[in-house]
Amino acid sequence: MRFAGNVWRGTGRQADVWYAKVHILNVEVYGKSEMDVLCLICDAVSRIVDQPGFRVGLHLRDDEQIRDGTFYLWTTDEDALCRVADRRNPGWDDDT
Repeated sequence: MRFAGNVWRGTGRQADVWYAKVHILNVEVYGKSEMDVLCLICDAVSRIVDQPGFRVGLHLRDDEQIRDGTFYLWTTDEDALCRVADRRNPGWDDDT
């Protein structure tokens, strides 16, 4: 299972700021470069999960470049990441 995220550059006055977001985990970071925000998003997710031995990383594309602003997270513990998604999005899987 992979969790998709987006990275983009600000516009106008924020043109020197980069943003990254993983929507299903409701996590967003900003920084000075594309690589900066990709490192920060991995760090933010691992801090939110907060379990010993938990690791998270990025899977880009086959050519290891981000196209259309999409990246994917991989993890050593998919269940932990799913629990975080449930906690941070209450009611997202309700059938009512």
